[in-house]
Amino acid sequence: MSIPDIKLTKASGLGRRDPSEDHISGLILQGVPTDDIALGDIVTLQSKADAENYGIDQDYDDDNKVLVYHHIERFFYRNPSATLYLMLVATTITLTDMCDKEKEYVKKLLVEQGGKIRQIGVGLNTEGSFGDVLTAVIKAQALAEEEFIQHRPVNILIEGRNFNTTATLATNLRTLLSPQVAVVIGADWDISNKVYLSGYDEIKPYLTYAAIGDMLGCISAAKVNECIGWVGKFPLTNASLGYFINAGISNGSKISSISDTDQNTLHEKGYIFVKNYTGKTGYWFQSSPTCAAQSADEAYIENARTLNKAARIIRAALLDDLNSPIPLTEEGKITPTMIGYFEGKCTAALENMVSDEEISAASVYINPDKVFFEEGEKLDIVFKIIPIGVARMIEGVISLTLTL
Repeated sequence: MSIPDIKLTKASGLGRRDPSEDHISGLILQGVPTDDIALGDIVTLQSKADAENYGIDQDYDDDNKVLVYHHIERFFYRNPSATLYLMLVATTITLTDMCDKEKEYVKKLLVEQGGKIRQIGVGLNTEGSFGDVLTAVIKAQALAEEEFIQHRPVNILIEGRNFNTTATLATNLRTLLSPQVAVVIGADWDISNKVYLSGYDEIKPYLTYAAIGDMLGCISAAKVNECIGWVGKFPLTNASLGYFINAGISNGSKISSISDTDQNTLHEKGYIFVKNYTGKTGYWFQSSPTCAAQSADEAYIENARTLNKAARIIRAALLDDLNSPIPLTEEGKITPTMIGYFEGKCTAALENMVSDEEISAASVYINPDKVFFEEGEKLDIVFKIIPIGVARMIEGVISLTLTL
């Protein structure tokens, strides 16, 4: 027994929120209703304690053999100052159903929160199939495109349940043309292989799960330009809490059983998984690919989040000017004064992202030679943004030499 002492630990108690709204997230999971939450309800959580007050706690997970509380707990561990909108749905609802813009799941959550949600995760609590994951990606992209038009840009994160193939045979997510969507197959192996007793049999109900709560939490904590694979900022392992002592993928296998070649193949195909690095203890997300080609502007989650944030900022800056008068020159062109007004206003708005080191630079341009009435009194503005880069590869040459 240790020497008698009084031990204190620090916890977040003031409930301070991030001053930006980039942390605001949504989560839709299969689950079981409680006395306080019916299926399809939307509840606002500011901490895991809020979930516990709704009857979602560790006993809820254990009794129902689900990972609802687990994902909520991991989300708030990754970002204690976040806001999370939660919806539980029946276990018959698939990932494809959740992401369908014609159905009342992700669409309902985004609409009812008035565009506040920046990223949303969808996950199962049944075995699932990877075919459902792939069709969900297509549905999610169609929904995200519609939401962008409605001024509610969002990134959709899908739990890559039941990855039941090899790296070589796996579908190349990069070919799915879905830049607003990302799929995680990485898992905390000890959660995947948690054993319950059912009569005389042992069961592993979480064997095909993926770490959607951890990923959603890391994204909500990251600045929009930051990669969740940043080794210095987003470690997944916490030995004292037992988080990611071992890592795997969503079929119960350890990541250590997957060769370096196969891991590289999965990365090139756009899967998000968890790996370690020689010389460091612990695990990290390997990167942040979306389901879009590597040549696409939004090939990574941080690219997509950056553009979504810029779109929100630009619209907010211009909204008061909608239907405002536009003075014209004798040639029917926009006056230099008005061009300067709009360019200056938009530049000032984007400068906030520059000063916050979320983008490197931005420019705003209005063609002074356009005859305004020729295209139905439409004000055309061209925005160009130079993003913040990510050190996705660091290469060097090392050698012995006689002199320096």
